[in-house]
Amino acid sequence: DEPVRIWHACCATGEEAYSVAMLILEYLEERHLQTRVQIFATDLDEAAINQARAGIYAPTIEAEIEQAWLHKYFSRHNGNY
Repeated sequence: DEPVRIWHACCATGEEAYSVAMLILEYLEERHLQTRVQIFATDLDEAAINQARAGIYAPTIEAEIEQAWLHKYFSRHNGNY
């Protein structure tokens, strides 16, 4: 009953940690699992952590992420995601 805990060191601005979260959710959905997951992301750079916490991504991610995932895991706001 304990959650799966994932620690992502050196998370920079959060893209990697969010990518891990998307992959884990896809895995759980495909297998119809209800496992709780906690992702802890850390970095030595406080500015990077603050940017990661904001969770704001430039519209250039449209070229990097499948459209289905873009619509499923991101919302557009003020030109960003």
